[in-house]
Amino acid sequence: MSSFKLFAVEDSGPRALPVPPGATQFADLYRGLPLGVYDALRTFGHNRFLYLDRHLARTTRSMALLGWDYRLDEARLRRALHAVVTGCAWPEMRARIDILAAPAETLGTTSRELIALQQFTPPPPSLYKEGVTVDFAAGLRRENPLAKTAEFAANRPVTGSHELRVTSDDSNDVLNSSLVTQHSSLAPPYEYLLLDDGGRSSRHWGSRCGWRRSPRPRSPRWTRRRSAARRGRSCRWSASRGNPSATAARGRSAAAYWRRMRHLWRRMQGQRFRLCHPVSCLSKTT
Repeated sequence: MSSFKLFAVEDSGPRALPVPPGATQFADLYRGLPLGVYDALRTFGHNRFLYLDRHLARTTRSMALLGWDYRLDEARLRRALHAVVTGCAWPEMRARIDILAAPAETLGTTSRELIALQQFTPPPPSLYKEGVTVDFAAGLRRENPLAKTAEFAANRPVTGSHELRVTSDDSNDVLNSSLVTQHSSLAPPYEYLLLDDGGRSSRHWGSRCGWRRSPRPRSPRWTRRRSAARRGRSCRWSASRGNPSATAARGRSAAAYWRRMRHLWRRMQGQRFRLCHPVSCLSKTT
């Protein structure tokens, strides 16, 4: 049984499309189609998403950056997304929204909007405990970093997170064996980091997750001091808005921040990090 589902968003509602045999990743569903822009997210509580509004806004912005005049019917897309995830029997899913450059006529539809679903399996607890390996994506860059294009996603290398998703659909034995090789030198990194020409991170790929080196206990006193410092910085920034000298100071602060970040990214290569997924700010699809 395939772990993918594919739908065309039409005026009458979402229509199921055939899934190519042997598909192991989202990119396999779009072979031979006129690729355009996309966005991907996962469900929480079966039919709820994290920051759905921002995902749709980014899709619209990506189309504008490519110079498209296509008008996205967001209400229709939301209805279709809600229908397909609610009607799916999988407890949780990864969803991908694609706006093609031309109608998907080879799939028997005149729609340019596609929704793909993949059964979601959370990372095993051992990865949260032991950490994962990340690396830099050498020789790969986005021509237009602000536009999330499907062609770029199709050309990116295979990651360890993809291999875990594939093997988790087979059996626990295969999954456990893949975890043994996850941290070996021959296994692909769990995620890749993109750097721009200035050495700054262009964010990571895969599911919405943040990185931290290791858990560090914080005392209540430290937390109070940290919160007070943040409030003070916020008040000073608000009071200095519109002040040219303050603007220049903020610019210098930003430059110092990115210098520290470049140093961090260099130190991160080959290191092991812990996963931490956000679980708040959920929104319904309707």
